[in-house]
Amino acid sequence: MNAIFARFAGFSLFIVCAGIAVGFAGALHPFADSLSLLRIPLGLISLIALAFPMTRALRCVVAVATAAALLTTVPLLIHSQKAGSFTLYTKTSCIEMISWVCLRMTFVQAVRRS
Repeated sequence: MNAIFARFAGFSLFIVCAGIAVGFAGALHPFADSLSLLRIPLGLISLIALAFPMTRALRCVVAVATAAALLTTVPLLIHSQKAGSFTLYTKTSCIEMISWVCLRMTFVQAVRRS
């Protein structure tokens, strides 16, 4: 039973570490960009996992993933902007922008005709 639990725990930690690593590939695919939002929770999970016994190789991988997740994100939160400033982050594709402009032009033309 311990062997099954150990393999399940190792596989789960592999998924957590892979999630952290894929979160840094945001420039390659939008899914990875979305996964980067989970860096802190995944980093905290891997930090908690370091308290449990595991092989040296797995401990090194989890430690590197934890450091990558927390050391690249937490300083950004500590040195964030003052309260009151508002930043809106959005990704709008070119096709969405063109369709919005066409819709607006159609609406303006319809209003002018009436």
